[in-house]
Amino acid sequence: MTTNSYEASNHLDLQKCHKQLQLTVQYQKILARILAKIRASVNIESLCSTSCQDICRQLKIERVAIYRFNTDWSGNFIVRLGFAEHPWDALTAFGQDLVWEDSHLQETEGGRYRKNEPFAVADIYDAGHARCHIEVLEQFQIRAYAIAPIFIGAKLWGMLAAYQHSAPRQWCSHEVEFFAQAASHLGLAMQQAEILEQTKQRTAELQDAIARQRALTEVVGNIRSSVNTEIILDTACQELCKLLKLERAAIYRFNEDWSGEFVSQFGMVEAQWDRTHAFGKNLVWEDTHLQETKGGRYRNNESFVINDIYQAGHSRCHIDILEQFKIRAYTLAPIFIGPKLWGLIAAYQHSGPRQWANYEVEFLGQVGAQLGVAIQQAENLAQSKQQAVALKDAIARQRALTEVVGKIRSSLNIDLILKTTCQEVCKLLRVERVGVYRFNEDWSGEFVSNFGMVEAQWDSINFFGKNLVWEDTHLQETKGGRYRNNENFAVEDIYQAGHSRCHLDILEQFKIRAYALTPIFVGRNLWGLVAAYQHSAPRQWDSVEVEFLGQVASQMGVALQSSQMVTQIQTRADEMQQSAEQRRILFDLVVKIRESLDLETIFKTTVQEVRRSLNTDRVGIFRFDPNVGFCSGEFIAEDVLPKFDSTLTVKVQDYCFGDQYAPQYRQGHVQVISDVNSVGSKVPHLDVIERFQVKAQIIVPLMEGDELWGLLCIHQCTHTRDWEEAELEFVTQVAAQLSVALRQANLFQQSSLLGQTREEANQLAQALNELRTAQMQIIHAEKMASLGQLWRELPMKLITRLISSTATWNTLTNTRKNCFAM
Repeated sequence: MTTNSYEASNHLDLQKCHKQLQLTVQYQKILARILAKIRASVNIESLCSTSCQDICRQLKIERVAIYRFNTDWSGNFIVRLGFAEHPWDALTAFGQDLVWEDSHLQETEGGRYRKNEPFAVADIYDAGHARCHIEVLEQFQIRAYAIAPIFIGAKLWGMLAAYQHSAPRQWCSHEVEFFAQAASHLGLAMQQAEILEQTKQRTAELQDAIARQRALTEVVGNIRSSVNTEIILDTACQELCKLLKLERAAIYRFNEDWSGEFVSQFGMVEAQWDRTHAFGKNLVWEDTHLQETKGGRYRNNESFVINDIYQAGHSRCHIDILEQFKIRAYTLAPIFIGPKLWGLIAAYQHSGPRQWANYEVEFLGQVGAQLGVAIQQAENLAQSKQQAVALKDAIARQRALTEVVGKIRSSLNIDLILKTTCQEVCKLLRVERVGVYRFNEDWSGEFVSNFGMVEAQWDSINFFGKNLVWEDTHLQETKGGRYRNNENFAVEDIYQAGHSRCHLDILEQFKIRAYALTPIFVGRNLWGLVAAYQHSAPRQWDSVEVEFLGQVASQMGVALQSSQMVTQIQTRADEMQQSAEQRRILFDLVVKIRESLDLETIFKTTVQEVRRSLNTDRVGIFRFDPNVGFCSGEFIAEDVLPKFDSTLTVKVQDYCFGDQYAPQYRQGHVQVISDVNSVGSKVPHLDVIERFQVKAQIIVPLMEGDELWGLLCIHQCTHTRDWEEAELEFVTQVAAQLSVALRQANLFQQSSLLGQTREEANQLAQALNELRTAQMQIIHAEKMASLGQLWRELPMKLITRLISSTATWNTLTNTRKNCFAM
């Protein structure tokens, strides 16, 4: 090959490649436009027609058509989706809706195209087609064609066909490939269009359903906006007439015998149908079929639709009833309240027949269902309200019970506990009186607390005075009766309870018409009862009320037991503390007595400590005057509250005391008076008692050896007082220690005097020794000289000392005798 021929061949190849590249670019542009239109959701008819036009002109062919398979694999050309060049666009054989039955495609259900294979024929007469096939092609004046399948998803939907009418045509492979790609893209477009159409259809259906649901919701809302059954029924009829454009809507309620009556109805559109008096409220409609079958088909929750009563096959008697109400067409749906068939909701047409749409029947059934709920809600509303109120009251009672328990247990005062309980229970149960009744040992009892409210007249019944004893023979005989078994008892009306006449007399005495009683147990012992009373009229006691009363009684029993236990513990603790304090006082007193004989300090300290320990108004120490027969004396020590007069320095005289009372006190008698007024004039020192406002006292003797020295006086001036045994014992011990102090002080004084006498005796003994010495000297001197001469010679100092010692001896001897005599 020469260089020139090689270059020429190479140049031709380049030209061919360049042309092929241009075609490919043109093909891709067309495909890209199809995809862009698909993405832009362009109308499928516009997309297909413009795409077919682009393909037709790009491939320079005379027609591009779209063929759709039917379910039997016949098919037809969709002219509006294809494109044809002039003059082939006027070919009538491609008319719309022309069915092309290809037996081969029908028998093979799409033939090769099911395998997504394109097919091209350059000349129908050279393709080996059967005569019948050629005749069909000649009918459409087709000389050459190329076909590519159109798939929507995995389904063979149709074919994209390129036709040449005027002459044969040689199809290039790249043309067939492009054609197949275009068919694939159109399949995507059709799939998207089909999806969009389905979506639009579903959206429309959903919108219709939403509209109906919104209407139903609105109807339901209007129905449920009231809790009055009559308003609910009237509203339902009005709303149905408005939404379904009915001439009348009515509500029919079944009776117990399955007859029924119209309880609500509403007519519109034509005023004449609203004046149909046969639909009067409470009109009883006896339908023998419904009575015999106890609701018929409606028991199965089925609706019933009649477009024309004269075409429904009704019996003559049934038509007569319908004509009575001037009904020409109707729809009925059941109304259930729970599982029970309550009635029917009816839509009526008076003026003529009516074709009821499915959604209308469905809507009527939905309204009937919702109406049943609304009626049930309305019928149960009173019960619901009552239950809500009961629940609210139960919660309030529980909260109140907690508060009552808190208040009860916050105090150890039994009276306060009982009063608080009565007030709280009276307020919470809205009863006219609450009382607390306590049993006595003989099983009679008394009201220890009560509280009345609501009506002031019941609070003023004097029969319920505190501590009123109520003797119930039955309770006494049975020792508490049913209440021993922790049983509650409620009576709604005393005249309907079968009480005996005597029992009624007692209740009438207290003006009681209804009551509820619950026992109060303290530990295992039946302590009493909590009673709720109604005076004005009978009362229906709810079980929750009686239960609440029982809970209060139970908590009250715990509180009473706790109060008693705490009180006992506190009393014991107080007693132990007081006992310890008194022991401390006695110990301090003993210590002071041992450490000191200063009676004034001992007395002053003692009266202060004793008054503080006994919490009395005055403590004093009274001393009798000596040598007056106990007829007079005075208080020498005292501790008294500032608001009372002091008894110090007040001279007390009682000329009867020495004879009448002193001997008893000398024998250790202790006078204990809880109430001076109850004793009268039989008490010593009455003028002192009256003058110093003494209401109660303890008088304990103070002894100096065997002699009555004075009195320890304990005075209560503000009120009477019951003295406890421990207090008497304490005062007696204090008096005994004071008596010891008095005796010790006296002995100390005597021992002091005796100590002075001993000192002088020692001096006398010394003087006697000197005297004996002097005497010995005198005796010795007599032997040497005469007595007179010796006397003259004795020193004067010795003689004087002897005389003084003799006198001292005599004095000491006499003093000692007196001391021992004492």
